[in-house]
Amino acid sequence: VNCALLPPGDDPGLLRTASSDAAGRMSSLELADSGTLYLEEVHRLPEALQESLASVLENMNRQREKGE
Repeated sequence: VNCALLPPGDDPGLLRTASSDAAGRMSSLELADSGTLYLEEVHRLPEALQESLASVLENMNRQREKGE
């Protein structure tokens, strides 16, 4: 995902969860499942979204370490 190409102000679908999306769409993180999601140009995302992304990735890593 080239974050520099995401339209400003739109939900890029990185952090959206199926339960929070009325259309039932999955986020890019959910679609990657146990595979690899390559994020490019993350520094171009708004700072608040960068922080949210870092938090989600950290929580996912903790869950994986716990075997959830």
